Amino acid sequence: MKRTVLMAMPLAVLLLVSTGKGALGAVETSGSLSYVSKYIWRGWDLAPSNEPAVQGGVSVAWPSGMAFDVWGSYALDGDPQIDELDYTLSYTGNISTRAEFSVGYTHYTFPSTVSAAEAQTESSEAFIGVAWPKAFLSPSLTVYHDWEAGDGTYYFLGGSTEFTLADDESTPPLALSLGVGYNDTQWGAESGVSDIGIGLSMTFKSGSVDITPSINYVVTPEDTVNPDNEFWFGVGFGFSL
Repeated sequence: MKRTVLMAMPLAVLLLVSTGKGALGAVETSGSLSYVSKYIWRGWDLAPSNEPAVQGGVSVAWPSGMAFDVWGSYALDGDPQIDELDYTLSYTGNISTRAEFSVGYTHYTFPSTVSAAEAQTESSEAFIGVAWPKAFLSPSLTVYHDWEAGDGTYYFLGGSTEFTLADDESTPPLALSLGVGYNDTQWGAESGVSDIGIGLSMTFKSGSVDITPSINYVVTPEDTVNPDNEFWFGVGFGFSL
């Protein structure tokens, strides 16, 4: 069942593209598929038994700055149900020549959650962010507010940069990402700094496919989010559709 849903996502989004082309103009569609040794999100370990996961998504972007994404996660735990399927509608625009903003809405669904009155089977979240992609470390600040099952607010300050390892153009740069998250009672956590993360990755091209291996480490000061610091690795594949 999980595999069927993940494979059906590209078809659903391509249908959206074909029906919306005339009204919104030319679109760019892309897909992603990745393997991660753990599913870590905002400091939370979403597979407490430390199962790895296969994750994939499809994105549709219009020249106006509007985008629609479908993304799913499938834990390799033997459960026949997909664990998470998210739908995001967003808009990105320019504030100035050096700054940009983004706003959007994500609807989270958790198909593998047992249907019950107390079960958290879905949730809704809005976000707004500002970024300075041309500044040192490309800083960004994003605020996420969930008003359903995750009831609360999450603030994330991130940054990234690249290091050239060789003059040879065939050697990709090493990308460094940094981030600090503050959780204000979202998903039942106590208010406080929830995650301080660092990641290293390199993107290799193979024809029209981007292959990105990565290693990541997160410190989780807030025990109600995660009592353990986490290390995980992954490899992702990105491609145009």
